[in-house]
Amino acid sequence: MWSMARQARINVAGGWYHVYNRGQNREAIFDAEGDYRHFLELVGTMHERYRVHVYAYALMGNHFHLLVGTPEGNLSRAMQWLGVSYGMWRNRKYALSGHVLEGRHKAILIEGQECGLELSVYLHLNPVVTVDMGLSKRQRKMEQKGWSEEPSTEEVDRRLKAIREYPWSSYRAYAGYEKGPKWLNSAVLLKRCAPEAKDKAAAYRDCCASDQLMRMKNG
Repeated sequence: MWSMARQARINVAGGWYHVYNRGQNREAIFDAEGDYRHFLELVGTMHERYRVHVYAYALMGNHFHLLVGTPEGNLSRAMQWLGVSYGMWRNRKYALSGHVLEGRHKAILIEGQECGLELSVYLHLNPVVTVDMGLSKRQRKMEQKGWSEEPSTEEVDRRLKAIREYPWSSYRAYAGYEKGPKWLNSAVLLKRCAPEAKDKAAAYRDCCASDQLMRMKNG
């Protein structure tokens, strides 16, 4: 089980990180399709410029999650560039001023592939962690403690459909529904998910569909 106990302020060569940030005062950072697309373009540029490995991502309306690796131990410089670049672009586009993101990014050093697979599933489930999907923070805690009924088959199917159709995460690439960006390194975690399986995308879909993960028991 991956842990969110440690806020990393060090730059580890070869480290794996869960990186996330949200809008200033919880305000939106993505308002239109072009905003999401431009942010992902910048992530691709960050990959090339700083040689950061990008293993998974999920962009939501007012926050984002990235699972990255840093062969050169330069996470801080890479994320500072990403945040400043997107912030300046967004301010110009919408004629705004001030900070777009809520201060410095948050980064948690994880134990590589061992925790990366489970964390990738956590990221990809983000689009359904909502009140409408029955997985608000309060509802999720109730499920974890066994204080609410298990989700019905129909509810699980509804959540899976939402994940399949959500365009701004790397899930569709992992699940084999579309080809991901050239900078997305999904092969490492797909292999860890099912080392012997011929259809690793199907195995990953099964991983996300498992009852334990769908109810976020480990989230």
